[in-house]
Amino acid sequence: MNLQLNGKRALITGGSRGIGKAIAYSLASEGAKVAICSRNEKDIATVANTLSKATSSTVYGVKADMGDLNSIEELFSKTRTNLGGIDILVNNAARVSGGTTPDSLLEVTDELLRYDFETKMLGYVRAAREAAHEMIQNRWGRIINISGMAGSAISAGMRNIALVSLTKSLSEELGPYGITTNAILPGFVATEDRKVRLEFLSAKTGIAPEILESEAANSTSLKRIVTSKEIASVVAYLCSPLAQSITGEALSVGGGGNRTIPY
Repeated sequence: MNLQLNGKRALITGGSRGIGKAIAYSLASEGAKVAICSRNEKDIATVANTLSKATSSTVYGVKADMGDLNSIEELFSKTRTNLGGIDILVNNAARVSGGTTPDSLLEVTDELLRYDFETKMLGYVRAAREAAHEMIQNRWGRIINISGMAGSAISAGMRNIALVSLTKSLSEELGPYGITTNAILPGFVATEDRKVRLEFLSAKTGIAPEILESEAANSTSLKRIVTSKEIASVVAYLCSPLAQSITGEALSVGGGGNRTIPY
């Protein structure tokens, strides 16, 4: 299927690894010109070069901190200079949790909550605001917010539910301008961080990592763990002109997992 993304210009935050990297590869493979960002300048430059060679498309790496307003403004300025504009925004930057940090009422810290708010919630709003001006002028755009399925943990639940609400609000405000906004809710995903997350949980629970991984797989309807590539494929379709009637939705891409947001 031709997703009609050739020549579209996309910015993916948190694009140096995992889901963000897979999304960058998917969009670049469809002919989109892509910018990715990360707080690590060396990592993002290496990944951008690798993706560009693998897809024969433009992939530009930018160092940026999505918890800092000045850094976000500089990111968008550099992206527009190098790509010529922004048609697609994928908000993906976030603290990797997956059980590796305390997230219960008695353990979660103000610092953790503040970081999540600055990077995930406020960072997504700032990025959407920066992108929206141009998309409104062009009367076309795609905004994808990568959220999550967890809804019962303190920090993860608050940020995920807030992002679903943000997505709905943006879809209603920006829809008249031909801009669609959707959220993706991944579950436990097979990324580079999976081993670290499993080892952390193993040390905390006393359960072997392979058993924890098996339990995660068995908690889904498909009885397996979803890959970053599968999530990226859904994102690529939502970014396509073919998906112009889909907006304001929160799509769970977790293999039928039951750890959904109580919304």
